[in-house]
Amino acid sequence: MMKKIVLSLCLLSLGMAIMAQENGAFVSVGVGTKVNDKAFRGADVSMQAGYNYKGLDVSAQLDFYSNRWGDNRVNSLAYYDYGDKAIFASLLDGKRNETFMTLRLNLGYDFLRFIRGNWRHHIRPYVGLGYSLRNETNNYCYQAKDMTTYSMGEQAQKGFELTLGIAYDFNITHHWAVGAFIEGNTLIREQPIMGLRARYSF
Repeated sequence: MMKKIVLSLCLLSLGMAIMAQENGAFVSVGVGTKVNDKAFRGADVSMQAGYNYKGLDVSAQLDFYSNRWGDNRVNSLAYYDYGDKAIFASLLDGKRNETFMTLRLNLGYDFLRFIRGNWRHHIRPYVGLGYSLRNETNNYCYQAKDMTTYSMGEQAQKGFELTLGIAYDFNITHHWAVGAFIEGNTLIREQPIMGLRARYSF
């Protein structure tokens, strides 16, 4: 009798853990980089919080990308004209600096939830709609034998962002999962991101 009670409690706790993972709130953090030729020249960090109901994820997410992590950079061009005397000063890092920030809502679905007995593997395509801020500067100095060219350009944009992506998650426990993702941003950011993430389901 005692063995049956213990077994019943174990099965009940396992079922509650599966239900907690299946239906309930979750949070995740991710880190990634660009997919194109500028991969690993910058890093994207994301934080996500949402709710899962029978495989359907609804969440809010904040993304921040920069290729200036840990840098203190100053870029400047200055020209002073004092009648018969002109002074020109420049301080350029010669690099293209990029910063993006996005706040969005995501809608995704786990298409592997219908496999009987599967609770570890999850494939979640998702779509996101949000608002992005974008800032880019491009600075360089070109010097030849009898010519010097300085250039400093800046581009700032803001507006709605549409994101399409897919993620794979593997449950280590019924609450903790690790995985990978790839996504494309189609409007303001115009950059595909790939990376790794960790997810906790309450």
